[in-house]
Amino acid sequence: MSKRTYLYSLALLLVLSACSKKPESEPAEQVQTNEPVAEEKKIAQVQTFDLNKIPLSEYVLGAFPYLGLPQGYEFTKNQSQTPEHEKVPFWTGTHVEWVEGRLFSGKIQPQQGYEGSFLEIQRNFEALIQSMGGVEITNSSIPKETVDQDYGQFKIDYYQAMGNIYGEPAQTFIIRQADRSIWVHLVKDGENQAGLMILETRPVEQTSDVLKEFPYLSLPRGYEYHRKEESGFARIPVWTGQQFEWVEGRLMASYVTGTRDYKDQASYLEIQKNIDGVVKKLNGVLVTQSIVPQNIAEQLPEDLRMKYNTNYSGITKHPVTTYKVSLHDRELWVQVNYSSHKNAGLMVLETKKIQITAQAIAAEEMKKQLDNNDRVRLDINFATNSAEVLPESSGQIDQITQLLKDHPDLALQIHGHTDDIGDVQYNQQLSERRAKSIVQLLTQAGIAPKRLKAQGFGNSQPVADNNTAEGKAKNRRVELIKL
Repeated sequence: MSKRTYLYSLALLLVLSACSKKPESEPAEQVQTNEPVAEEKKIAQVQTFDLNKIPLSEYVLGAFPYLGLPQGYEFTKNQSQTPEHEKVPFWTGTHVEWVEGRLFSGKIQPQQGYEGSFLEIQRNFEALIQSMGGVEITNSSIPKETVDQDYGQFKIDYYQAMGNIYGEPAQTFIIRQADRSIWVHLVKDGENQAGLMILETRPVEQTSDVLKEFPYLSLPRGYEYHRKEESGFARIPVWTGQQFEWVEGRLMASYVTGTRDYKDQASYLEIQKNIDGVVKKLNGVLVTQSIVPQNIAEQLPEDLRMKYNTNYSGITKHPVTTYKVSLHDRELWVQVNYSSHKNAGLMVLETKKIQITAQAIAAEEMKKQLDNNDRVRLDINFATNSAEVLPESSGQIDQITQLLKDHPDLALQIHGHTDDIGDVQYNQQLSERRAKSIVQLLTQAGIAPKRLKAQGFGNSQPVADNNTAEGKAKNRRVELIKL
């Protein structure tokens, strides 16, 4: 052994000895080594990945992210990301392993005035991880098709920390401890730079809880509503996995984002996992967690997509998570969608069984109103998003039939009207179908078709304020007009 090699080996042993004695309040530091590095790697490697077969490390970890940079290096400014809970892809040499936990990510570069090299960064991390009882899982190239298919949006959100994964080998390490594992991703990104990700496995902390009042769930700690929309009554499409189901009721729709003090730690996954925990407390069920096909998404009314952009953006690229909670007198629909890796769209819709308060207007009273005003307004109830007349309104259909039988010379126009919820064209078509449905029921009862004419007006002729639930109810109406 040459004197130079001997001195380098002695220096490396001193570095490792110093690393093993770090206090718990600080991450392990690295010391710059300027001597040439031997080509042979001394860090333990695994041949076939099996987390349970990796030796346990008893190293006393310091402060997250546990690994310090070599002297002369720094992270690029404003590019490090530290979400409290994220799902991260790690290359094992044969496949991608998705791991959840606390993440630190960033791009390493030399400090100003220092040339540096990737090899120096690499050897320092190898020595440090070895001293902490870690092992190297792989140092191999990721197939391009794997990067394209498996890394998806993640490689865009964390591009600074990914390194040049298309052109350079990915190095993955694990420090396995009894209560957690530390995963490390290191990839060359130029001659003297590298992408780095450090993930500590741990379950998401459940900080959301059940509320007594609508919307019945609180946000996780560190998050807030932004651009929140509330409505006492709305008709909203909810994704069920195969189609959108239009649901009517009380609505809260919002963009959920981290507070000013928590924006660096915020993550979509933490939001979604917390909402999942609250739904389970309410004994709710998962309806679907799936992507909306492009052709189905395009059928959503354009004005609705614009109004609730946060809640329907990205639904053709990222899974939409929908829950349903059955309460004693109502149902609760909860929909969470991916807005970015730090934010989410959230909708909560509470439905209640329709309370039928309208009374059928007798045939004689309708005749009086037609004689005085040439029209009469009726409350006829239809199934949600349908032209089917509900059984509760069959009495009113019977009275219209009686009116026409008592007055054989009377001919009527049946006008359908809606409120302003949803697309204008859709409302127009719905009002026409409902008017025709009533005409069909009357002809089935023996009224000659030539005495009846159906016409729909959508939401073009409101008689009340559409900004209130009461006004919307008045605008959803059927009118009889004397011909």
